[in-house]
Amino acid sequence: MTRRGTVESITVELGAAGLESPRLEAERLVCMVLGVRRHELFLDSGLRIGPAHAARLSGLVSRRVSGEPLQYIEGSTSFRELELRVNSSVLVPRPETEQLVDHVADWVRAERDGVPVECALDVGTGSGALALALVSERLVRSVVALDVSEPALSVAGDNARRLGLADRIQLRQSGLDFWAEIGPEERFELIVSNPPYVTDSELSTLPNDVRCHEPRVALAGGPDGLDVVRRLAAGAPDRLQPAGALFIEIGAKQGSAVRSLLKADDRWNEVRVRRDLSGQDRFAVGVRR
Repeated sequence: MTRRGTVESITVELGAAGLESPRLEAERLVCMVLGVRRHELFLDSGLRIGPAHAARLSGLVSRRVSGEPLQYIEGSTSFRELELRVNSSVLVPRPETEQLVDHVADWVRAERDGVPVECALDVGTGSGALALALVSERLVRSVVALDVSEPALSVAGDNARRLGLADRIQLRQSGLDFWAEIGPEERFELIVSNPPYVTDSELSTLPNDVRCHEPRVALAGGPDGLDVVRRLAAGAPDRLQPAGALFIEIGAKQGSAVRSLLKADDRWNEVRVRRDLSGQDRFAVGVRR
């Protein structure tokens, strides 16, 4: 079959599986197997796909039809200006988390006159997306990055090395009591986290590609989704320097609850809930007295 015919055939198969962008995904899969860029794919659309490439494509299409995220199949994803390796040990970074970096950037410019944070803490680093973006964009000089998952830390470490940022990221494996990994003398100017915040009842309603393929430990936040958020809110003031800030990504229905949770602690000088680009509550910010 020709390249064009192959793309059209895969598009039909992916479309029948209910995927939102079957043509785009078909082109990306064919490009991946052939080792060409999308603009090169149809320079000679009459070129035929050989048996070995066809067999590999068949396997990849089956994985995608089963719901495996395209980013896992390709092995990478874009996050802001970074290209990150990802696999099933880590969440696929979302656009909302990119926006969290924007809020940190606004805070650095407005409250610190643009002076980078000397050392930040990233709780639940996963692929390292937040930590690496903050360092690469010169918002932070160094980051201590925690995760309960050893495979996730392996992915984050690989990303840090590939991006030439390994000397700026200190990776630590933690238990559920992640504060135990922070020494009594350690204080940070910034703490960021994209914690698990999906409620128990919401887990079964997640899309198949998320529910069946992304790591549950990075999703499940307990009965109300706030198990980890509570631990963050309770422990962060003791680990922040005065005027230091906590930035948390939260669920769209959790803004009021998280605002009340933070405001109940008089160690916070300022508490805000920010919305994402779709207008839903998505980020909680606390500034320490």
